[in-house]
Amino acid sequence: MYAVVLSLIVVTASQRPRAASYVWSRLFRFNTTTWESDMDSKRDIMLTPLRLMNTLIDEGAWKNRLRAKLLSYRNALPRELMIRKGDVAIQVGMWRHRNVQRLSKCVGDAGRVILIEADKRNIDHLLPFLEENALNNVTVVHKAAWNARGQFDLCIGHEPSHNRLNVPNVQMLGEVNRHAFMEMTSTEVDTVDNILADIGVSDANYVEVSVNGVELQVLNGMTQTLQRVTRLFAAGYARAKDTHDPLNRRAEKFLQQQGFRTTITCKTPPTQADFDRAAASEWGWQEGHIFGWRE
Repeated sequence: MYAVVLSLIVVTASQRPRAASYVWSRLFRFNTTTWESDMDSKRDIMLTPLRLMNTLIDEGAWKNRLRAKLLSYRNALPRELMIRKGDVAIQVGMWRHRNVQRLSKCVGDAGRVILIEADKRNIDHLLPFLEENALNNVTVVHKAAWNARGQFDLCIGHEPSHNRLNVPNVQMLGEVNRHAFMEMTSTEVDTVDNILADIGVSDANYVEVSVNGVELQVLNGMTQTLQRVTRLFAAGYARAKDTHDPLNRRAEKFLQQQGFRTTITCKTPPTQADFDRAAASEWGWQEGHIFGWRE
């Protein structure tokens, strides 16, 4: 059933990825940027069967290739189709209560979720929620992931999703023609390899990295972890500020050097951020994300 349903989506989408992205986002009434963002409780009924199907179907090359095919028409899939029960899932950058709860359900009691988050305010926002909802399989680490251990300036955005390390020559759509940050603060940075070693985590099945333009540096700091990971998803919206070249290709090349097969997800219209028409026109379609897997 899983394969049939997903295959029908691919066939229906045909060879028009931009049109397919629009049609399917309207059909399921999900945000164009990602299937899973900000779905209300009425849509929760869809998530349980997705988790069940993903758990029942064994992992393998064909399954990841099917995911990759779907991602040529969507720029993301629900985590329920990416993470299985029993997985150790590493999420770099996370602040939404809802998504944390979904991650917890995806891995189940036999799995574990490690959240690595740089902004203390997001941590303070998350911890009471974890306690109130008894999400005992979730561990939160207050650090910014990077390619070395030390201190770094963190740009605090008007929205938590806009935060990023103060790295030169990186730009996000929300930073075009506007002052995107409220303040800057110093934060502790470390590699994912070090962070996992410090908390005694020696295994990982799935990694997701969403850090607004420093995905490559984070990946560089997790070479040991990547040897054990079988599935990976990294955000790819950012561009080089001077040349406007997409940064996703650099991260993709690095993953290929680490032995991953990769695909870049389809581009999407710039409708997910708070921006003006001039900025949207200047930026154009959003770059795709990176999905990597091992066979």
